[in-house]
Amino acid sequence: MENNEKLKLEIEQIKKKLAEEKENIESIDELIKKKVDREAGIWELDVGELEEEMWRRFASLEKNAFYTPGEEIKPRGKKIAWVIYPFKKILRIITLPFVRLLLARQNRLNRELIPLHLAAILSLQKMKDRLNILEERTTKLMEEQEELVDELKALKSSAVKNKKES
Repeated sequence: MENNEKLKLEIEQIKKKLAEEKENIESIDELIKKKVDREAGIWELDVGELEEEMWRRFASLEKNAFYTPGEEIKPRGKKIAWVIYPFKKILRIITLPFVRLLLARQNRLNRELIPLHLAAILSLQKMKDRLNILEERTTKLMEEQEELVDELKALKSSAVKNKKES
């Protein structure tokens, strides 16, 4: 029993040590002690890259939106494949109605999701266009404001000069 208690105590100590290390770890690279190669996450993309990614993924969605049951099952030449082939064919025949039902539901969902996704992308594009127009207007207004401030300063200085002269 004493060994069992020692083992439990050691396990608890290891758990505490790991918990402390886990709290101090700031990145996965640090945790596994080597650099992790991965693509940039969607959160790390800038606006232009994000827009490209959205259109790329939309094109892929649109291309692969509608499913049909898979290709014909054929034996692949190995001796055992000829024995398994009839069972695979029977299994496919048995499951085909259920698979078709699932695929029909998925296709209906896809018909709804693809236009929704396109609408979201186009909506974001319109917002971006409106934002660009507002930024241009804001820049123009700021320039006009600076010109008006300069004109007011000039008028004020000329009025001060006229007062002094009178």
